[in-house]
Amino acid sequence: MILFFIDPRNKELGARGIVNLEKLYLSIKKLELKLEDSKNYYELSYNLGIAQINTKNLQEKVFGLECNFEELNGIDFKKGCYVGQENTARMKLKNKIRKKLFAIKSNDKLKIGSDINFNSIKIGQIVIDEPYPFGLIKIVDPDFSEYKDKDLLINDSKSKIIQ
Repeated sequence: MILFFIDPRNKELGARGIVNLEKLYLSIKKLELKLEDSKNYYELSYNLGIAQINTKNLQEKVFGLECNFEELNGIDFKKGCYVGQENTARMKLKNKIRKKLFAIKSNDKLKIGSDINFNSIKIGQIVIDEPYPFGLIKIVDPDFSEYKDKDLLINDSKSKIIQ
């Protein structure tokens, strides 16, 4: 039996399949699918702003709402009874989300802990480094719209937020 489902985080990531390992290659051939280099998949995921590599750095430091779990269909506000449910519901209800995770594009290698600055104001910090860097960035005070499409400085090098 083969079970396919669309990736619930973003349909552009394609579908996932559950296949018996012994029948994997036969199933791929039978369905006329092709194997793709995982680098292409992770590059697409990065460009969509979905962190998948080196996410251990986020554990116990960032709330699910700050990691875009609501937009990625990772939080159900009707279900309840999950770890962090009370904090998550309170943050959403009182609109207390102050920072979010964003993919960062730079020509230089970025290191975890590096400050992200706009007009000499610290607006965030790199929380995931190479090969696909992400920063935890303020969305209020200053307002995100002020710098979302502008050059940011990280260690004196120009960088941008990937939208």
